[in-house]
Amino acid sequence: CPGAMVGETMACLIGRSFKQLKVGDRYFYCNSGSAGFTPEQLLQIKNIKLSTLLCNPHLTDDIVKMQPWAMALPSDGNEQMACSAQAEMSFSAWMNQAPSMVGNGYETQGGYEAP
Repeated sequence: CPGAMVGETMACLIGRSFKQLKVGDRYFYCNSGSAGFTPEQLLQIKNIKLSTLLCNPHLTDDIVKMQPWAMALPSDGNEQMACSAQAEMSFSAWMNQAPSMVGNGYETQGGYEAP
């Protein structure tokens, strides 16, 4: 890749290492048998962007504008926009699910209604 900070061989090694870390981690959020996310919850997690989290007023009061792709510099196609204009994460997939702490003996069965 033009402008890359590492060569092809190192890029390959880094990529393989991250893939093995992901596949080998039974608690990685999207591996089967993971923390117990439902398909609807996984869909919400996969559709959220870092910029949405950074713009969340419950997490920070300092950020009022953010580009959609937070780790890339603002540019054409990645212009900064008001945080109020960014999509919000929906927590509806979590509303009626019982809390669980998988793998530590505190599994909870059944559902509960959110306040």
